[in-house]
Amino acid sequence: MIRSVFAVFDAMTVIFDVANYMQDRRTPRWPEEFRYVDDSRHTVVVDNSHRRGARPWLGPALIVGTTAAIIGYLVGADDRVLALAQSAAAVIALGVPLVMWLWRRGEAGQAPAGRLVDSFMDELAIVVRAQWERSAGERRLRYPVPASVRWRWSGSSIGGPIGQAVGNRIVRFPVLPGMSRISERDLSNGGLADLFRIYGGLDSGRIIIAGNAGSGKSGAAILLLLDALRHRANLSERDRAMTPVPVLLTMHGWDPFAQGVLDWVAERLVADFPLLESGPLGRKTARKLVHRGHIAVMLDGLDEMSEPLRTGALQALGDQATFRLVLLTRSDELAASMTKGPLSGAASLELLPLAADDEADYLAGCRPEPMPAAWDRLILHLRHCPDGVLAHALDTPLMLTLVRDTFSDPKELDHFVETASTSTRDAVESALLDRVVPAAFAPRSGKPSLPYSSAEAQRWLGFLAYRLNHSCSRDLPWWSMPDWVGAGPRVATTALIVGAAFGASAGFAVGTRVTPIVGQIVGLAVGAVFAFVAGLAASRPLVQPRQLVRFRWRGTLRGENIRLGVALGCGFSLVFGLAGGLSFGLRVGVASALLFGLLTAISIALMSAMAQPSNTIDSPVDPITCWRRDREYTIVSGLTVGLVFTLGGIMFAPFVGLLFGPLAGIAFALPRSATWHASFTFWRLRRAGLLPRNAMTFFEDARARHVLRTAGPVYQFRHASLQDRLADSFADAQR
Repeated sequence: MIRSVFAVFDAMTVIFDVANYMQDRRTPRWPEEFRYVDDSRHTVVVDNSHRRGARPWLGPALIVGTTAAIIGYLVGADDRVLALAQSAAAVIALGVPLVMWLWRRGEAGQAPAGRLVDSFMDELAIVVRAQWERSAGERRLRYPVPASVRWRWSGSSIGGPIGQAVGNRIVRFPVLPGMSRISERDLSNGGLADLFRIYGGLDSGRIIIAGNAGSGKSGAAILLLLDALRHRANLSERDRAMTPVPVLLTMHGWDPFAQGVLDWVAERLVADFPLLESGPLGRKTARKLVHRGHIAVMLDGLDEMSEPLRTGALQALGDQATFRLVLLTRSDELAASMTKGPLSGAASLELLPLAADDEADYLAGCRPEPMPAAWDRLILHLRHCPDGVLAHALDTPLMLTLVRDTFSDPKELDHFVETASTSTRDAVESALLDRVVPAAFAPRSGKPSLPYSSAEAQRWLGFLAYRLNHSCSRDLPWWSMPDWVGAGPRVATTALIVGAAFGASAGFAVGTRVTPIVGQIVGLAVGAVFAFVAGLAASRPLVQPRQLVRFRWRGTLRGENIRLGVALGCGFSLVFGLAGGLSFGLRVGVASALLFGLLTAISIALMSAMAQPSNTIDSPVDPITCWRRDREYTIVSGLTVGLVFTLGGIMFAPFVGLLFGPLAGIAFALPRSATWHASFTFWRLRRAGLLPRNAMTFFEDARARHVLRTAGPVYQFRHASLQDRLADSFADAQR
């Protein structure tokens, strides 16, 4: 039996190596198809179907299928056949990895390192562009045409001397290919379309875009980023190599006193774009790209940091940033943080309030012809009273879009114009923010009614906003929501499910072979062990959701996987060692413990090497896709581990494999599943009346109704002002 165990293990090692190589050969470096809408509203499709596509199922199918055949053959073989099979498998197990390593090394050596980096940067540019094209569509930054936001050189204390930004002696950042050097005159004033000229031709490479809340800073940054990526895509291969890829990051979670700028940016890039882990330098790829100037960084959220952190962040950026930098911030918060002077060399540009005629033109462009009478009266009021309360209240893109989206009844619009004329700016803004949720979730003719009311939606969204404000964040990753409630019930439930299933099964298996009393004792012991192991795994810090990818040997040797392998390996060895020893004798017990300990290690290595955070390697994903891929990973990992243990258990007795195989899959999948932890949290919050029955469907509905938006795999409220208003309303209601 022991010789059979070693023969099976050696054979599985060879199969794993072959499957790894076959899948690696078929893994694409590009998305099979990438779609975006260009400036002419035409859908552009980048087709990469000529490249070999990834097949995440190829490795598991090959391993499980071939292993089943080998086990079936070796179980009935005599000792001589087993000895021969073990010897041959051992030799092949040592030779196959060496041959494949030499083969891969030879293939990698055929391409120059610089060419690999250039190709990798093109791929990253496609990923970033796909993410922000989708975000621009959700924010309606393309259609209708954005409001005519203008800027000027800031004359306040937030900017340094203009000569420091333009430079005249030493070239700090070369002009981007196809662009010209920026002069002091170019920085006096301009519109959104001029920001890219400054980005590409500014000698200092540092820009501050400042403005009041709702003035359009984030929208300006997204349009600037897309302009930069579009310009880069149209360059020759040689010029693209000299043009950085811009990325937009939020500054939430950065402690400048504990972590340097370059290290933090590299860490965020790996977290937001796991594609970087598959680069030519592995996990060091992000750091190398930042250090060598291949990445331009746009930072948002400075005003959301506490004042000491803001001051430290500005000082760190001034001293350590060696990349092109665009910083978005509110004017007042930035000025209050300039205790040690302005950001050295930065071109400080301040977004201006919209003029009344620009407000009227934008609203007129959002309505069909002929203009409805109520909208015509609103537009005439703005043109005739440019200094009135209403014109001043609507002088930001945020307030204009709220008027555009929340008024469908002409009588309500007329009443709003009449009352706003005699009100204050703050009252008008509050009234518009209060209309967002009721207008978004109001019944619509010709469409099915919602399973909840607008008042319930207001409460649920208010709770989300309150929790985000409590954690000082604008991002809502669904996988982090288990941190909002105590971990005790979730950990206890996971431990109870796994412990009860294994305890009952082990007790039944031993009780039928020995005596019921011994079976009950073994069942209690086994249940306690597995409950402890499952609880330990479920209580670890939550990670990002996962997805199935190609095999990656680097993923098998992480500390988390080693700890999990040791814990589960000991548990399975104990269970099957006791069951085999009590039922068939000491020799079978030792073989059982050894076999299932090895199977546990193989299963964990297999699924860890195929798992990756669910920000996909070929294109950015939205939150609901992130959820579905983690759920897929949970199901596939559970089935794979369950099948491996079923086949191994059949070597002893059919009922052992059929009984313990599915349970092993559950024990492995549940504690590692982000969707399981989130679903349990959603259930608890639903019982408290703080979320609906299906939270993810509600989030997607809120996104479709433009209350929430997405930034990669996380949700955000439409605007920070809306989040703050909903949070305050929820807090008032709770009091």
